[in-house]
Amino acid sequence: MRPLSAVTACLLIIVSLVCAGSAPGVAVEPTASEIQADGVVIGHGPYYQQNTPENATPVRHENPDEASEDDSTAALREALASRLGQRLEQSSVNLSEGQYEEAQAALGDEYTQLLSQYAEVSGGGDGGGETTLESFEQARARQRTISEDASEFQRTYQAYREAKAAGNETRARELARELLVLRTDIQQNASELNNSYTELQNAGVDTSTERDQLQTLTQNTSEVETQVTTTEFTSTQLSARTVDPNGSFVDPIEITGELRTVSGEPIRNNTITLTLSSQTQSVQTTDTGSFTLAYRPVTQPLDAKAVSVGYIPSPTSLYLGANASVNVSLSQTTATVQFQETSETAGYGDRIITRGSVSVNETPVEDLPLTVRIGNETLTTGRTATNGTFSLERRLDDSPTAGSHQLTVTSPQQNRSITVTSADTTIEIIRYKPLLTATISPRGTESVVLSGRLSGPTNRSVPNESLTVQAGNETITEVSTDANGTYEHSIARSNLPANASMLTVRYAAAESNLETVSATAMLPGRASTDGGLVAALQQPLPVIVLVGALLSLSGGGLYLYRQRQAPQPPSEDPEQPGTDPSAETSNYDIDTDPGPSLSAAQAALDRNDGDTAIITAYTAIRTQIAEQYSMPTQSTHWQFYDAAADHDLPVRDELKKLTAQYEQARYGPDHVTAATAQETVATASNIEKSLS
Repeated sequence: MRPLSAVTACLLIIVSLVCAGSAPGVAVEPTASEIQADGVVIGHGPYYQQNTPENATPVRHENPDEASEDDSTAALREALASRLGQRLEQSSVNLSEGQYEEAQAALGDEYTQLLSQYAEVSGGGDGGGETTLESFEQARARQRTISEDASEFQRTYQAYREAKAAGNETRARELARELLVLRTDIQQNASELNNSYTELQNAGVDTSTERDQLQTLTQNTSEVETQVTTTEFTSTQLSARTVDPNGSFVDPIEITGELRTVSGEPIRNNTITLTLSSQTQSVQTTDTGSFTLAYRPVTQPLDAKAVSVGYIPSPTSLYLGANASVNVSLSQTTATVQFQETSETAGYGDRIITRGSVSVNETPVEDLPLTVRIGNETLTTGRTATNGTFSLERRLDDSPTAGSHQLTVTSPQQNRSITVTSADTTIEIIRYKPLLTATISPRGTESVVLSGRLSGPTNRSVPNESLTVQAGNETITEVSTDANGTYEHSIARSNLPANASMLTVRYAAAESNLETVSATAMLPGRASTDGGLVAALQQPLPVIVLVGALLSLSGGGLYLYRQRQAPQPPSEDPEQPGTDPSAETSNYDIDTDPGPSLSAAQAALDRNDGDTAIITAYTAIRTQIAEQYSMPTQSTHWQFYDAAADHDLPVRDELKKLTAQYEQARYGPDHVTAATAQETVATASNIEKSLS
C-alpha cells in the first residue's frame, strides 16, 4: 500500500511547483510560457482560474474525491515536462549567448528537483513517462557536455588569437589543432543531443528553440575552426599499398606509400607518425615523400580484409592529417608470456604485483591487451609497452577466499593476429581480521539508528558487504556497507525484543578472505538483563564502579581488571559510553579535565603514554573543527571525518590520518608505538596551525 495516493502526491508536487519563486502574498500575472492544466495555470506564481469565454460552457468544479487519479497524474506529468523543457530552453539560449555558467546553472538544482518529481508521477504509467524521463536525463547530460566543450572552445580560440597577436606561431598551431579536436567533439555531442531533443519533441515537449540554438552553435564553431584551419594548415594526401598482402607478426607485411600536399608537393625528409588500425609506427620520408614500413599485426582480426593507414601530424606541424587503406590477408601467431616478478602472498588491501614480458622468438609484442586472473576472477587488465613488457598492479579485495590460488596472465583477445600461451604461478591469499564498529543513537522515542563502519588493514574500507544485526540469538535485520564501508540503519523499537539491552552486528561472508568479526552496542534506555560479565562491562563507567563496590562489600572476591590502560579524553570525546564503536567491548576511564589540548597531548607523550597522547590530540582537534565549522559533535569518529570532508576542509588528508591513529589508539588490541604517537601529535599540531 502506498504511503500517499497518487492524487495526494500530485497535489503536493503541484503546490511546490506553483509556489516556487513567488513572494508571499504577492500575485504575479501568469505569462504565456506558463503551463496550463485542468483550468489552472501552473507557473512560478500562485494559482489563477482561467477566464471562461462568454460563449463557452463554464468549467464545472469536480469533487476532489471523485477526480480521476489517472487524469490528474497525466496533467501533472505534462506540466512537469513543460517546466523541464523550459529549463532546457533557457540553458540553450544561455549557451548561444556565450553564458556558459548560466547554461550549466539552468540545469542545476531546480532541474534536478523537477526531474525527481517527474519520476514520481511517471513510474508505471501508460503515458510514456519513463521513456521521456530517460530523454530528459540524457538531454541534461549532453547539454552540459556541449556547454563544457563550447566553453573550452571559446577559451582556446581566445588563447589562439593572443598567440597570433604575440607572433608565437608554434603555440598558435598547437591551439589551432586543439580547436580542430574540440570542433569534432562538439559535432559528435551535438548529434547525440539533437537525438534527445527529437525524442522529447515526439513525446509532446516543444524543443524547437533548443534545436535551432544547437544548430547555430555547431555552425558557428565550424566556421571559426574552418577559418583557423585554413590559416594555419596545409591539407595532405596519403597513398599506401602492399607488396604482398599475406603476412603475420612473424612474417610482417611490407607497406609502401607517399605523403604529399594536396597540390602534389612531397613532404620530404620528415619523420612522420602513421597509424595502422590501432597500432602506431614512425617512419622517415625520402626526398620524394615516399616511405616503407613493416607491419606486424597484433590486435587485427584474422578475417580483416583491409587495414586503415593514417597520417597523424605532430601538434606543431604545418600539415593536416590524411588517410588511406591497404588490402591484407592475415595469419595468427602465438606469443609467450614470461614472468619477471609476482607477489607470493597477499591479503585484503595488499597490492598484487605482476611484471613480465610478451614476445615471439625474442621479438617484443607491443600494445597487446592482457588480463591477470586469480582463479576464475579477473584481478586487473592492461597492455604491453613498446618493448613488450608489462607491469600490472591491483589491490586485493575480499575475494578470493584464503588459501592457495592460481594466478594467470593471458590475453583476452580471440581470433586475432596474436594469441598467447598463458603464464601461471601460485599465490597464497592470507586472511586478515577486519575492524567493525557499531554505534546506536536514539531517533525520537519510536526508533534507534544503528551505524558504523567495516574496514580492513590500514583502514581500507570494505564496501558492499552484508552485515547481520542480532539481538541475542534473534536476527533483527541485515544491512549493507556503502562505498566507504559505512552503514546506517533505522530500527523501530517495536521490532526489538522487549528484553534486548544491546545489538550485535556481525560480518561473516562465506566467500571472503576476511575473518568473521562482530561488534556490539548498547540500546539507549535499556538495562542489561543477562547478568553476565560481558554485559556488565558494556555499561557506563559509573555502573561498573557501583557493581565493583557492591561485589567488594559482599566479599565475593571478584577482581575486575583490564588488559591495558587507555584513558578516555575529556567529556568532549565523541564516543559516548554505551555506544562503543569497536569490534570488542571497551571500558575506558573518563578524565574529568574539561580542556583537552595539544599541550595535554604533549604531556602524555612526555610520560610515555602514547595512547592517551593520540586520543587527547584527536579530541582537541575535533573540538576545534566542530566549533570553527559549526559541526555537530554527536557522531562516530569516521562520521565526523566524512562531515568535515564535506566542508572542503583544507587539512582533510591530515584529519583522515589523525582519525585512523585515534581509532588504533582507542580500540586497537595493542599499544601504539612511541614513534607513532609522536608523529600523530605532530600531525595534530599541523592541523591546528592550518586552522588558526
